Amino acid sequence: MKPDTAKSILSFLAIMHIIIGITLPFLVETRLFDYYNHKMLAAFNSASHDAMEIGKFMLGILGPSIASWGILFLFLVRHAYQTGSKSAFKVMLVAIVGWSSYDMVVMTLLLTPIILTRSHFLKNIHE
Repeated sequence: MKPDTAKSILSFLAIMHIIIGITLPFLVETRLFDYYNHKMLAAFNSASHDAMEIGKFMLGILGPSIASWGILFLFLVRHAYQTGSKSAFKVMLVAIVGWSSYDMVVMTLLLTPIILTRSHFLKNIHE
């Protein structure tokens, strides 16, 4: 995979994190999340309206964390591929693997382009 292709894919995924994170507090109140909300109540063995509202609130406040991770990752991707920095390569790996146990699908989408372009970062051995 070419570094420019990997950079584009990773930038797109970072931007999707930003968009989803920013819209999540609003989306939890829509019908799109009905299925999720009902499964959440079942997981907590509750059917109360208060439990539903607390669950929506907790999911909603997760949105800004997702968005901020996306912003930081977007910067890191652009910096890493622009400079070929070996340390930025390592930080990208750590950033992804750090939360991979929570989301294996996104981890796979993010790690694949990075691993396929590792030679872009290994050429600069003086860092």
